[in-house]
Formats: sequence, C-alpha cells, structure tokens
Amino acid sequence: MLNEKNALTKIQATIIALIIIIAFVLGTAYYYGVFTPEPPAEEEIVCVCGWTSDLITWDPAVCWSAESTNLVRSCYDRLISLNGSTLDLVPSFALDWDISADGLEYTFHLREDIKFADGSPFNATAVKVSIDRLIGVGQQSQNFIAVKEVTVVDTYTVKFVLDFPFAPFLAALSTYQASIINPNALERHKTVDDPWAMEWFQYHTNGTGAYMFNEWKIGDSWSMVRNPGYWR
Repeated sequence: MLNEKNALTKIQATIIALIIIIAFVLGTAYYYGVFTPEPPAEEEIVCVCGWTSDLITWDPAVCWSAESTNLVRSCYDRLISLNGSTLDLVPSFALDWDISADGLEYTFHLREDIKFADGSPFNATAVKVSIDRLIGVGQQSQNFIAVKEVTVVDTYTVKFVLDFPFAPFLAALSTYQASIINPNALERHKTVDDPWAMEWFQYHTNGTGAYMFNEWKIGDSWSMVRNPGYWR
C-alpha cells in the first residue's frame, strides 16, 4: 500500500513538473511573439542642397553642366568606373573585357544581376542602344568618335568595333556620356520626329543608379528619390 502511494506521488510530481515546464515555454513564446515591440522602421533621410543654377537636362547624351552631370551620374551606371577619387579604372557593369591585338575590338562580359528602376533587366542590348543613341544624338559623343559599331554577341556579352585604335576608349566608358539607359524607355517614348526620345529624357530618368528622378520645377527646385532596387 505504501509503495503504491509513493508511486502515485512520483507520477503526480512528474505531471506537475511537466505542466510547469509547458506553461513556462508557452508563456515565453507568447511574450516574445506578442509583446516584443516591432523593430523601428528605417528612418527616412532627406537631404536639401542649394545650387548656383538650375539644371539643363537629365539626359546623359545631352548634358554638360556640372549640375546636370552630377545628377546623371547618380541616376545611371556605366560599364567601367573610376576607383574613388583616383584615375584607376575598375569594373562596374562589365565584369571583365578582352581587347584584340590590333586594338580595334573590345569585348565586354556583363553582370547578370542588374535591373533598371522599372524592374526590367540590364543586358547587352541596353549597352548597344545607349551607345547608339549617344552617337545618334551627336551632342556629347566626342569621346566615341572611334566607334564603328556596337554588336550584341549574346545576352550578356557586347562588342565594340573601332575604326582606329583609340587609347582612352576604356576611360571614355567611365564618363557620364556612356551612361546606360533603359531601352524600353526609349521604345515607349520615341516618336517619328524624335527617334531618340530626347524630349522625354530631358525631363525624366530610367537607369540603374542609386537615385531616380522625382520632380523638376524648372527655375525653382528638383528632387530625386532612392532607387529601392539599387544593385550595390
């Protein structure tokens, strides 16, 4: 009889201990799941700057003023970049490249993880369209006088063929003039009278840069917003 009571007491103690453990676990889970405050939302940072003059255009194939070129560089990317404040050239959208022995062909192998601000993919066609447009507009294409043609080898390989060797060609590809525009934007906004959509690109951007055009009140102010899909 005594042994039976002792066994019963041990079973009761075990059950009570299990109830306490379960209650503790459930209570802890409930507390951290319900009462833990949400992490604070990322604070929005607004930077307000004063400029000495208004912009001229947002079009990389046309702009030349310091005000416009600084903004263009923020909204678009290029195949090659400068390394910080140095003149050293480093890959950007071009992972690497090959140069023919005669210096007339430059073949670039491109990144495959880049998207434009509207979500469409960056590829070799975008490079060809951008350089063809730059040369076609003809206002800021002096660094590309040697370019004979740009050909799409495959989706992420593009080739430049030159008429003559041009030593600063790689450096030219790091300039704002060589900014890569979204070919879809060109297709949507070009007209018979404006085949390069210059009117649209004067007042808008569609690139892959850290920022996107937001608003331009001519003679008063302009604003940009962060590109949420920026690749870096």
